[in-house]
Amino acid sequence: MTNLVILVEEESMRAFLEPVLTRHLPGLPTRIISHNGRKSLRESTPRKLRSFPEGTSFLILEDRDGRDCHSVKQDLVSILPEGKNAVVRIVCDELEAWHIGDLTAVAHAMGKEEIARLVGKRQYRDPDALSKPSIVLKRIVPEYQKVTGSRQIGRFFDPSRCTSRSFQVFWKSLTSLTSD
Repeated sequence: MTNLVILVEEESMRAFLEPVLTRHLPGLPTRIISHNGRKSLRESTPRKLRSFPEGTSFLILEDRDGRDCHSVKQDLVSILPEGKNAVVRIVCDELEAWHIGDLTAVAHAMGKEEIARLVGKRQYRDPDALSKPSIVLKRIVPEYQKVTGSRQIGRFFDPSRCTSRSFQVFWKSLTSLTSD
């Protein structure tokens, strides 16, 4: 199995991914490094990629945040050092879209089973198309906090239930990077 380093834009993404990976890819030799926003991620990525040993794979995640997906990805790809096995994935539009993509997990995590009734409702079927998913999630769960809420949701999150296309692209990339 390949050693994998996942570079993420913020602590909430790390808090979410750790329990998801522990449950669904146990034993995966992974290190998740969070940053203090997009600028921090971009400034440190080239240096971090050079500092890890040969044979390390990298997956870099950044929120789209309403910007053009292709240009966000191209900007990130342009800063990658040559010769490194790195995949860039864009979270459309922000992490909370992935949460909304599995409202069953949100219901269990927040102890609000009534949220599960929203599964399949038209306005939540394509969470990547939502404008400001963080605001939508806060409307559904007013007490949601980015880091603690992401960690709680990650404990119940099931990749096979998630309707976010950007999550599914990320998950497919992750599993292909880690397969023998």
